[in-house]
Amino acid sequence: MDNRTGQWQNYVVKLDNTPSISGVPAFCNSASYTVTNLLPGSTITWSVSPTGIINVPSAGNPITATKISQGNATLTATINGNPAETAALNVSTIPLISSISAIMNGSCNNGIQTWYVNATPNMTGATNWNWTVDNPTSGIYIYSPNSPNTYMDVSKGGGVSVTYTDACGETSQKNGVTIYSPCGYSFTVYPNPANSMVNISLQPTNGKTAIVGSSISEISIYDLQNNLQRHQLFNKVSNASIDVSNLPTGLYIVEIKDGAYTERHKLQIIR
Repeated sequence: MDNRTGQWQNYVVKLDNTPSISGVPAFCNSASYTVTNLLPGSTITWSVSPTGIINVPSAGNPITATKISQGNATLTATINGNPAETAALNVSTIPLISSISAIMNGSCNNGIQTWYVNATPNMTGATNWNWTVDNPTSGIYIYSPNSPNTYMDVSKGGGVSVTYTDACGETSQKNGVTIYSPCGYSFTVYPNPANSMVNISLQPTNGKTAIVGSSISEISIYDLQNNLQRHQLFNKVSNASIDVSNLPTGLYIVEIKDGAYTERHKLQIIR
């Protein structure tokens, strides 16, 4: 009985019967894949594009895919020979880092900011982790360089990169993240708050010693959602200015680069 009309009504529930492929997005040697949401009696024809990356049987459900070489491929299942009824899945045999998280751990301690950094591989069987500092002048100390997650002490700032070995014995592509110390700076950003022009000069603050040979090669300004609002290149200067007159009132992040060394400052814009 439908309380809205006081009469018996017939209702039809529409189920999602769209076929899909389930299985891991990356593998080293072999992996199983299954088409789900199939009607009874359905037949499956499998194909791969491009060829030469993985090998699959032409029919069956589930199937086992095997690696031929490193690469990325699209696995397609055609249902009942109908080109309009297919399911597809992107598959990789290249070991990658699917994500890197970097979070500040605690507050400044004697000019040092500690970070907790964690890398997630895209396939199982990862060994031989190796974190490295991109620039030896960035003031980054890695506690456990041979672990997927580690604490890092940062006195300046810059990039750290990681690789691992997959179950096939192949080394992953190099992946990285930028971490920095907000505990004291080698650059000064002024005026702050600002309303038209922002100046950046090579002057240490908070008792921090300037890095010998430092210069300004690049300035970027981001909003708090990490959207790039301003970007300008410089030829290794000690003083620079950037126009912010068209930016709305609010808080921003000024990112200053000196080669591989990166430093970030908070900036307030007022009108």
